[in-house]
Amino acid sequence: FRRYSSNQNILAQGSGSVDSADADYEYESEIGLTIDDDDADNDGKVVPVSPSEEEKEKKREERRRKKEAKRKEKEKAELRETCRWLTGELTDITRDYTTFRDPPKKPEPPPSGLFGGFLTIAGHTPQKERKAKVVDPGTITRNVHKLSRTLRPYQQEDAHEFLRSLLSTLTMEGQNRQLSALFDGLLESSVTCQTCGYASLTRDRYMDLSLDIADSSISNLTDALRHFTKTETLDENNMVDCRKCQERQIVTKGLRLATAPTILVCHLKRFAWNMYGQQIRLSKDVSFPLQLDIDKCMSKANRSTPP
Repeated sequence: FRRYSSNQNILAQGSGSVDSADADYEYESEIGLTIDDDDADNDGKVVPVSPSEEEKEKKREERRRKKEAKRKEKEKAELRETCRWLTGELTDITRDYTTFRDPPKKPEPPPSGLFGGFLTIAGHTPQKERKAKVVDPGTITRNVHKLSRTLRPYQQEDAHEFLRSLLSTLTMEGQNRQLSALFDGLLESSVTCQTCGYASLTRDRYMDLSLDIADSSISNLTDALRHFTKTETLDENNMVDCRKCQERQIVTKGLRLATAPTILVCHLKRFAWNMYGQQIRLSKDVSFPLQLDIDKCMSKANRSTPP
């Protein structure tokens, strides 16, 4: 009764008569109690009514939603903190590289010996080789587990996976659209029926392209991209159901770049399987041009001249 008397909804009604015989008495369901002639004895005892299974399920679902919302919020906070940490480390590394200064040159002693004297007379003074700019990314490589749980510090890890984890952290899983737009692109997969010409198109987001280089005809990046976007024919046992023909038909399948990002990241597949089922590393040289023409790799819907 203490809970019932402290109900703010009832207190707000003030004094007055209440028809206890009203079947739509709205406050009984809120407190989980009911008073009925059949449920009360002569002493006026109240029999609690247990909530139904539907109400229990609603409460459980509400608790699950709240728990899931807290988990997502915690993950977002951790991602923001990791992004701030990585941005700060990359900023420091970039600043160290751009502000690198060559050490002051020390006067070199004159060359000795007959050959050295000859060089001095001829005006040729040997100079020390200039040191290259070097920065230490150890603050990141020693904490790769912050980028991804699958990466472990002080272990040999895949460079492609490291780069994807680094970019995903910087872009905050696509939340930082301004930065993500530099690497984002759309890859178009087309399946065309050779009987009726019906084409099924699917576009997926990509941040890098994994290019196969195992074929002997691939010697440069242009060849790898052409091999990646080549069209293949699916016939015999590989025929596909055509939506227009309503039966299995011979089709052609291929990939094209629907959109190209500002920065195109290409990953060369350096591992392959030999005829004995063993994994081998491909050490072949793959050259790349200073200017890459990807016109033939683009989708027909996006072959306009870029600005």
